[in-house]
Amino acid sequence: MHGMARDILGKENFVEIFLSTPVKVCKRRDLKGMYKKAERGEIKNFTGIDALYEKPKKPDIKINTEIFTVSESVNKVRFYYSQHLLKHPLICYDVQIFLNVFL
Repeated sequence: MHGMARDILGKENFVEIFLSTPVKVCKRRDLKGMYKKAERGEIKNFTGIDALYEKPKKPDIKINTEIFTVSESVNKVRFYYSQHLLKHPLICYDVQIFLNVFL
């Protein structure tokens, strides 16, 4: 699946960012109680509980959200962008907002 997106968009227009977060951290951050519902069987095919997650084999950027703050994570993405994507315009949502939602 990961390779398919890169193939469709072209590797020069695609950056794979892997936000690596252990399940225990996801459970701790789960404000809606989705993990508890999945563990009780109320939600099926929930990643980390009863559905497998295929980690990217070679992400362009890997951010361990258990270690890095949102600000540090944003800086990692910005640095990568400044080093690799200057020649290629990128339709970019505010990275800070994106990471605040997913971290």
